[in-house]
Amino acid sequence: MLYTKKVKSKISKKESKKSLVAAARAWKTRKKLSRKLGQCKYVVAEYDKVKRITMPAGKNHLLYVTTAPNFNHNKIVSKVRQLR
Repeated sequence: MLYTKKVKSKISKKESKKSLVAAARAWKTRKKLSRKLGQCKYVVAEYDKVKRITMPAGKNHLLYVTTAPNFNHNKIVSKVRQLR
């Protein structure tokens, strides 16, 4: 089980929604490239204050996780892969 604390958002709901839309759009592009590059397993965006992980959740869904920047994202990736 992953440890979670009380979370305080650093961006507004509107900004968060825009970020999610951008992540979904980028994932569609990756999906188109998969014929040539292979299937994308996950994407990590690391900022000064947060780390975001995007990975597929089934055929038509994405899992979008935000953590502290120093968190080992491989733990999340491993846990999610175990759920499949």
